[in-house]
Order: sequence, then structure tokens, then C-alpha cells
Amino acid sequence: NLERADALDYYKGKHDGAIARDLPVPTGRSTVVSTEVANAVEAALPDIIEIFVAGDDVITFKPQGLEDVAAAQQESEYVRHIIFVQNRGFFILYTMIKDALISKTGIVHFYWDGKAEYEEYQTTASEPQIDEIVEMGNELITVEPTGTVTAQNFPLFHVTFRKQCSDGHVAIKNVAPEDFTVSPETIILADTDYCAMRSRRTRQWLIEEGYKKADVMKLDMSEDDDNERIARDAAEENLDPQGSEGDKMMELVDIVVHYVRLDLDGTGEAQIWRIVTGNNEAIELDREKRARIEFAAIT
Repeated sequence: NLERADALDYYKGKHDGAIARDLPVPTGRSTVVSTEVANAVEAALPDIIEIFVAGDDVITFKPQGLEDVAAAQQESEYVRHIIFVQNRGFFILYTMIKDALISKTGIVHFYWDGKAEYEEYQTTASEPQIDEIVEMGNELITVEPTGTVTAQNFPLFHVTFRKQCSDGHVAIKNVAPEDFTVSPETIILADTDYCAMRSRRTRQWLIEEGYKKADVMKLDMSEDDDNERIARDAAEENLDPQGSEGDKMMELVDIVVHYVRLDLDGTGEAQIWRIVTGNNEAIELDREKRARIEFAAIT
């Protein structure tokens, strides 16, 4: 952690802590100022990112036979859409690669976000037509009279409604290296027996995500004393997590999302469990099975 914190300080040109340990300044001399780390990182970034984003063949599924050509092309386009359209793929890759250059490791968390997604529509409709809209599974938001009627003498209304366009999507998020841990014997991340991600969220966000309000309100407010996280906080915007108004719902709390391979069902076969805890594992917020370890990393 201290080594990565030093690397972040080097990158930002803050040398009072990191370089003082590596390059002590003689009494009476000015302190060392160097931007070499930032210069090296920014010079390398464009060439590395270009490999992953400059072309349509970056993500390609190879056909297994002549009958599979069209399906492979469709799969390639679909996955490119998920990464670069649904999930801001350029920004995710940029952050992942930059983390790896500065802190030695770049990490992403990928998972299925099961929240329904909706689109809003507006139209003019009569009462029978409004009933049809509702019967088709749409949700009415506003209904306002227009003052006009149809030829069949039905009043017309300005209608705003929304329809579900998706029951969820694949989500990909960057993870700060200092917020991730993995068991030391791990060789391949996908095969690990244990890894975990620390997350700092408001109580309101956790409740909106479906965690029980009673459990969320028991969590202690976050105390940010981590060297590396403070080093990353360039503008010191996160050093007062309570905020000026002290609103309980907007207080930041720490949770840990664990992925552990265990036989909790007593079946004799270890399965991957996603367990969410708070207050140093004293409170369990959620537990569910997962099909895989939902992290990927580069160095």
C-alpha cells in the first residue's frame, strides 16, 4: 500500500513524503521536484490504448465453420456494443491501463446489473387507447386533458408513459487497486478461492440497490485513514465524509464485497458465493451464489 501511495505521489508531483524517503534533501537545499513518472505514464498511454480501441477487429469471435460466419460477426458486434456503448469502454480501458502503469495493477469488476431500464414516451390518446397502453404493460406517468375530442366523441389526453426496454445489462466498473485484495496463493484470478473489493457508498445508494434499510442504518460512517486512498484524493474532496449538513442518508459507509469458494450448502462441492459485509464483517448485508469470479486484472 505504501509503495502504491508513493507511486501516486510521484505521478502528481507531490514529493514531500515519497521522494523524501528515497532521495533525502540535504539541509539548506530546495526539495526535489520531478514529473518524470507522470511524463512516462502519459507518453505510454496513447500507444497502449490504441491497441484496444483503434479498429473494429479488437473484439472478434472467430467462426468455427462456414455456417458460423454470420453468427460470429453478430457476436463480435454485440460484445463491442456492450463494452463500448453500454459501459463507456474507452474510459474503462483508459482507467484500467493507467492504474496498471502507476500502481502496477488495473482491475475491473463485471457483473449483471438486474435493475430494469425504462424509456419514456409521449402521445395523444383517448381513454380506450390509454387502457390499451396500460394493458400492454406500460406505466402511466402523466395524463392531462387536451380540451379536444375524437370523432367518436372521446376526450383526448396528453399522455406520458414509460415502457421497460431491458431487464438489466452487463455492467463493467473500474476498481481502485487499493480497494481490492486476493488470496496470496492465487495464480489465475478466475480460479482464486477468495478475493474481495472494498466499496465506499452512501447509505441512500445502498438502500436504492436493494439492501435492507435496517441493516444499512447500523453501519458505521466511513473513516478514511488509508494512505493510498488519501494519496489518490488530489483535491481532498473526500476527507470529510459526513458533509456539512450531516444528513444520515448521505453519509458514506464502507462495505466489502467478498467472493469466496465454499461448500455452504453441504453438497460436497465448493461454489462461488458473493457475500457483502459491513462494520469489519460484523454485519452481513447480502449473500448469493455466483457463476464465476467477477473480476479481471492486468499488470
